[in-house]
Amino acid sequence: QGQLGDHHIRVVAEFIDVFGAISRSLEGLKVLDVGCWTGATSLLLCAMGAQVLAIDEVKKYVDYVSYLKNAFSIRNLEAQHRSLYDLTAAEFQDRFDLVLFAGVLYHVTDPVVALRITFNNLRDGGKCLVETTGFRRRRPVISYARRKWNWFDLSPAALSQMMADVGYTEIQVGQVTPDNRLYAVGRRATHLDMRRDGLSIRNLR
Repeated sequence: QGQLGDHHIRVVAEFIDVFGAISRSLEGLKVLDVGCWTGATSLLLCAMGAQVLAIDEVKKYVDYVSYLKNAFSIRNLEAQHRSLYDLTAAEFQDRFDLVLFAGVLYHVTDPVVALRITFNNLRDGGKCLVETTGFRRRRPVISYARRKWNWFDLSPAALSQMMADVGYTEIQVGQVTPDNRLYAVGRRATHLDMRRDGLSIRNLR
């Protein structure tokens, strides 16, 4: 995983040990790993038994994941060169038991649309596991502190409100960690419409 070290292990452990959102066995579950980067988290999810679709909009990262898949004959991993915004296609709707949305939300220009896309990718009863950058405020505040490839940072209350606005229920949002990371889990109970005033993509499902 290079410069991120064992970050992928810490991310998955957070959702197991702190949130209790997933078990150590993901046997039989279909998982979408959005923004898979070089694939460390995807490989860990595969080792836990999940059938994983890993996507990234940067082709060299997908090539790297595909190389690992073939080198180690990993049958429960598929890697595709796709943007998050490609996931509005019919083949991705209502399909996954889990969406891992780690290290992505602060890279997108429209976090509300991004979260709604993940909501649509899930089956009823499925969960979205979010890891992003955050900062400590009680109010639902968004910081536009442009840094290299990053757009927005969110307070815990802001992330919670966004997830609720796109349809998630049973939302859990943790405290901002010492390294300014923010974790959250939301469940799609059933597909429902969202508020559409000012929505940037008018035909978003």
